[in-house]
Amino acid sequence: MTAVRVGLIGYGTVGSAVGRTIRSHQENLQTVFGKEVQVAGVLVRDKQKYEQEVQDVLLTDNVEEFFARTDLDVVIEASVGIEPAYSYLTKAISRGCHIITANKEMIASKGAELKALAKEKGVRLEYEAAVAGGVPVIGTLKQLLHINHVVKVEAILNGTSNFILSEMADKNISFEEALQLAQEAGFAEADPANDVDGWDAFYKLMVLSDLLFEAQPDWEKVTRKGIRSVSSQDIHAAAERGWKIKHVATLENTGEK
Repeated sequence: MTAVRVGLIGYGTVGSAVGRTIRSHQENLQTVFGKEVQVAGVLVRDKQKYEQEVQDVLLTDNVEEFFARTDLDVVIEASVGIEPAYSYLTKAISRGCHIITANKEMIASKGAELKALAKEKGVRLEYEAAVAGGVPVIGTLKQLLHINHVVKVEAILNGTSNFILSEMADKNISFEEALQLAQEAGFAEADPANDVDGWDAFYKLMVLSDLLFEAQPDWEKVTRKGIRSVSSQDIHAAAERGWKIKHVATLENTGEK
């Protein structure tokens, strides 16, 4: 029985969780695929950092060594930033690998190019994990688009901002206190700018724009506002009116705009 061989790019919070899931869900995976699913190689920036965690498979910080494995069937990319992720996935697709990515910034910026290349090479490009993977919104919308025409999206897309605003309202605490709780719980990074300044939601919204309308608005003309300026006074003022403050991403297609 030939195995499905997976290459992982990135082994941080997401990448390592994928590795553990593949190992712990073998019975279910074999039921679905009719064969074993194996992690065959892991590409990281700092090899020494993960030597204790990754054993019995190729662990490398050299992209050429990673792609020297000619038996990779699927590449799962869980890194951050546009590069080198885009170059790596371009190489993987060109070699005939199916792709799964959780990289919202990269897929928002380079998704059209990757989709075109994947179609040309006859491989699948899946990016459910990049936008609200727990819902899952991408798969749901793909099914809806067969029979429905979507004209507007309004969604809470960033869990960290949602957590912070909820904590501020429920516990009557400041933004700074709620942010610290989010960081202690592992929801927010040490540098939370991507979440609290709206970039995470922005990238996800652009991915949805591509999916729904096969186009994106001019990034420079999109209004992006985070939650840093939300105060306890704002939360209280909203509550007095029976409202709650949430960080909502909105996208609407009106004719040609």
